[in-house]
Amino acid sequence: MDNQFDVVVGVDGSPESLSAVEWAASDAARRHRRLHIVHAYAWPVVYQPLGTHRTAALDKLVREAATTIVDDAVARARSVAPQVPVTTAKPFQLAAAALLGAAERADVVVVGSRGRGGFTGLLLGSVSQAMIHHASCPVAVVR
Repeated sequence: MDNQFDVVVGVDGSPESLSAVEWAASDAARRHRRLHIVHAYAWPVVYQPLGTHRTAALDKLVREAATTIVDDAVARARSVAPQVPVTTAKPFQLAAAALLGAAERADVVVVGSRGRGGFTGLLLGSVSQAMIHHASCPVAVVR
């Protein structure tokens, strides 16, 4: 496979992102395209009087959680469109930046309307808004 992604979908484990995976897998199957699942994660920036202290155990837990989210998304995609080739990425990066990078090599990027952020009353989350405004390809926002 070349570096071109046909359908890119961002996941964070939220119900909206899993709906986006189903939609993206169906779209990839309809158009005979590949599916690339991206789950980006980064350490939040918080004020800590004693400085930032990350442990190997905490890093391992975060990586394991990312793997679980991606594995669930792959299983969901394969349940909808088993014939679609699926690739994955788990970059240690902010979600919007990772998806905007993937968008440069995509026909379409699919995201949920909102994810795991704390503002559940919003129509769109910050990642979906960033994609709509800055992606270099079409964006589908799935509720």
